[in-house]
Amino acid sequence: MTTDFIAPKTPTKILIIDDEEAFRYLLKDLLAEITCAVIVEAASGAEGLRQVLEEQPQVVFLDLVMPDMRGFEVLERLKSNPETCCVPTIIFTSKHLAASEYDRLVAKAVAVISKENGSPQQTIAQIQAALTKAGLLAADCLG
Repeated sequence: MTTDFIAPKTPTKILIIDDEEAFRYLLKDLLAEITCAVIVEAASGAEGLRQVLEEQPQVVFLDLVMPDMRGFEVLERLKSNPETCCVPTIIFTSKHLAASEYDRLVAKAVAVISKENGSPQQTIAQIQAALTKAGLLAADCLG
């Protein structure tokens, strides 16, 4: 008699790169509503770049305004490195973007989400859409 072994699904590993602890906490809370995930945090762009290589997340949420390295530079480095170029990146920022900045971001990121949407439900819907677009939102992990 043989028994089929079904390996448990591995939760998605998400890296949040944001210098503001309050926004990292908020995003973790929002993510808990829609997906089962292992959350890794980085408080700076440089730390985030190290964490991407060490932790190998399935997706990165990236803020644009940080004191050590702007998110634009982090995104450029992620996409130019063969080891990290395929990691989907979702911009999560409060920066008001010029049209040219927005265009530059959507060319390399899965989505651009404003921290200032007004309602948690709208933000959750945008995060869910971005994770789905990145192919990372499993139906059995929906909250």
